Amino acid sequence: MNPVELSCPDRGWLTGPESVAAQGDPFIPRCIPLAISTKRLAGLIAVTFGAGDVHAIETLSFSASKDAAIYNNATSNANGAGVSFLAGNNGSGQTRRGLIRFDLSSIVPGSTVESVRLELYVDQSPNATARAISLHPIRESWTEGSTDPGGLQGQGAAGSAGDVTWSSRSLPSLAWTTPGGTFGSASASASVTGVGWYAWEATSSMNVAMLEDIQNWIDAPATNAGWMIVGVESGTSTVKRFVSSEGDPAFAPKLTLTVVPVPEPETYALFAAGLVLLGVAARRRPRTSV
Repeated sequence: MNPVELSCPDRGWLTGPESVAAQGDPFIPRCIPLAISTKRLAGLIAVTFGAGDVHAIETLSFSASKDAAIYNNATSNANGAGVSFLAGNNGSGQTRRGLIRFDLSSIVPGSTVESVRLELYVDQSPNATARAISLHPIRESWTEGSTDPGGLQGQGAAGSAGDVTWSSRSLPSLAWTTPGGTFGSASASASVTGVGWYAWEATSSMNVAMLEDIQNWIDAPATNAGWMIVGVESGTSTVKRFVSSEGDPAFAPKLTLTVVPVPEPETYALFAAGLVLLGVAARRRPRTSV
């Protein structure tokens, strides 16, 4: 098709293609009233980005990327592939701790965390007495390993290469700086009784340290070693057993976050370009006499 020359008025008009494929010519230029094209451009920007959509809150759910249990009376025993992990003291006063980590690398660093909810399911408890179970940010990396002790999993089993234990964060050569795991102060705590679901939650006004754990792990992924799950470590029969990521999927650990994401650079570029075009259009709009 030969090019079509089109002359439009000097002010108040733009040129653009109009599809007339049904008539045989795919594109024919036309003059477009600038007022109309500006509205269309504004509408396109509004539909594409929406008022506030650039910073819309997202709800994200995660399954545990790894979890395990460690035992203070058997410091080389492991439980990285078992169907449960434990926190608290058993009937003999021997301490068990759980470890859990969620992979948050899919969240763009700089995104803002609004709320956090960790849910764990207790499938066994020696009694229904309420016990405080707390989350502590782990300060050193660890590996889950492949040991599955089977049975009730209360004592673990002899660890092998790659397992985490009371003495080692990764067998055979990487020891914890502090036996039993190197971790910080409690970020959140929940009262746990008998069998059932339990939640640890955080917002900007509740359990802020837990919210900060997640924010730090998003902004600096290399620091994400997860939480140590600590029960009551005095007395006897305070232990609670939780379903792990290798257990029944219906009762597996889950983490839910609400996050204000950082828009991709392309989004900012398109939005800025649209605003520039709107500005140009506004300057070219024809003046009306009063």
